[in-house]
Amino acid sequence: MAQNKEKQKKKEEKQSIRRVFSNNFLMFGYIAKYTPGLLIWSIFSALLGGTVGVLDTVYVAKYVLDGLQKDRSFIDMLPFLLFVVALNLILALQSGLYQGSYFPRKKEYLYGKMHEELFQKARDMELACYDNPEFYNDFVWAMSQADEKAIESLTVFTNFLKCVTVVGGAMTIVASINAVGIVIVAVGLILEAIVRQKMNKLDYELSVRQKPLQRRRDYTSRIMYQPDYAKEIRLSPVKGVLVDNFSESNEKLVKEVRFYGWKTTLYVTLLDAGLYGGLLYGVYMGYLLYRTLVSHLYTYGSFFALFVGTDMFFNNWMEMVYFFSKLKKDSLYIEKFRHFIEYEPKMKDKEGALSVPETSEAISLKHVSFAYEGTKEPVIKDISLTIQPGEKVALVGYNGAGKTTLIKLIMRLYDVSCGLVCLGDTDIREYKLEEFRKYFGVVFQDYRLLAATIGQNVMMDCVEDADEPVIRSALEKSGFKEKLDTLSLGTKTMLSREFDKKGVQLSGGEGQKVAIARVFPRDCKIVILDEPSSALDPVSEYNVNQSMLAAAEDKTVLFISHRLSTTKLADRIIMLEDGQIIEEGSHEELMALEGKYAEMFNMQAENYKEKTG
Repeated sequence: MAQNKEKQKKKEEKQSIRRVFSNNFLMFGYIAKYTPGLLIWSIFSALLGGTVGVLDTVYVAKYVLDGLQKDRSFIDMLPFLLFVVALNLILALQSGLYQGSYFPRKKEYLYGKMHEELFQKARDMELACYDNPEFYNDFVWAMSQADEKAIESLTVFTNFLKCVTVVGGAMTIVASINAVGIVIVAVGLILEAIVRQKMNKLDYELSVRQKPLQRRRDYTSRIMYQPDYAKEIRLSPVKGVLVDNFSESNEKLVKEVRFYGWKTTLYVTLLDAGLYGGLLYGVYMGYLLYRTLVSHLYTYGSFFALFVGTDMFFNNWMEMVYFFSKLKKDSLYIEKFRHFIEYEPKMKDKEGALSVPETSEAISLKHVSFAYEGTKEPVIKDISLTIQPGEKVALVGYNGAGKTTLIKLIMRLYDVSCGLVCLGDTDIREYKLEEFRKYFGVVFQDYRLLAATIGQNVMMDCVEDADEPVIRSALEKSGFKEKLDTLSLGTKTMLSREFDKKGVQLSGGEGQKVAIARVFPRDCKIVILDEPSSALDPVSEYNVNQSMLAAAEDKTVLFISHRLSTTKLADRIIMLEDGQIIEEGSHEELMALEGKYAEMFNMQAENYKEKTG
């Protein structure tokens, strides 16, 4: 497996020219789709800039020097010079408008549109993708750098096009006077291509070796500044461990840079001294000086045009080689984006998928087994279970028993490895996926609050004035009313101060009450509560559970709880161990059985009595 992945990685790094252009044109496709004017103006700017560059640097100088040598009058040369000035003014005006206004505006617009597409793609991904480290890395990269690579590809391409224009113009001028300069350039290009290729390979290797070290170093930086870790850092010696990890990673980074730096220095020296110093400024300049001063075959203008034109030809062709290798390098990163954006979710609607029933239906599991991708040992083992409409069922068991995984299978966040999960008499894979998931109202133990208003956090949607009574009612049922009454902005209060200085930071219990409130406004048939009250004290937990069960009186409720006082409210209790059902029944039946459930409950019973009175 590891060897196959390594072969695949090497194959990706040795991309064909066709793949290089295909990847970069993929990015051009996004630019053409969302900002076609940016693509057109960029190409026009490159062509104009290259043309004016050759005209200014080579032809104007030749024209003026030859005019001076041949005693042309100022009046004779003025029309041409005015034309050049006008052309430069046009170039400056369009460059100012492009760089100062048009490009920044279109860049932000492109960023927004590409990320909207990426957000939708991320939303369509099945949860299993997060379990695949390689795919997840591509996902993170695509979300963080896709728009930058699109702009970078455009910049490299337009610079490449500008160089082509300069090379074409310079070559025309040089060839019209003497073609020896073209031969000089041809020799240099072969050496340039070889050296540049090796330098880019070194750069990529260094980048790959730096990534894990930078990630480890950045982790320490992130931990040291995050408020979530502030108490642990100040109350334990862990700071020393973090600093040691940071220092170790930084030292290794310095060694990597030093190791690759010496090789890069060698190649840069070879380019500068061998190609520029020896070939161009030594051999070719000597040849031109002899032909101009001794043989008198060239005018001063021709000498200048040949030398500068060849220099421009030489440098811009080398830049073209460099830009092509840059396109190849960018292509390696765009490949990651391509893997993500072209990924077809395995969990999607079948052709002719069914609409979810409007009535409450039974959920049944038939010989269900499940193992996470890349693992051999199943987490769920041959479970058969039916939950009737309106039934209140509690899942209990020690950590790792498979409770949360079972919930995820029921909601089709994962597909079963074996067996069937049915809603009514129909396999849940036959239903429209988005509709099916709306059938559930869920609060997970590892809930997340958004940097948004309290109302938006409850509704998990845009909020209108008409929603205010619904939001307040939900927060009251979850036990948040007392805190809400202390907030001057009420449900419009921002959670977190990340974007609003007036935002509030809630305690763990307060945040959990906001998360629990999400269940009450939803028009769902099945309510799933995965340790929703773990951060609450026993009294608050009891009150919230009573509110939830009252609000969900006509709904099916499936909840997980380690505090077994909650399970007394359930119609049926299912105890899991090692992915299997080991006990099932009401609280009274399981207590009479005197099995694992009774043992767990009795261990906690005294604490419940003390806390609840």
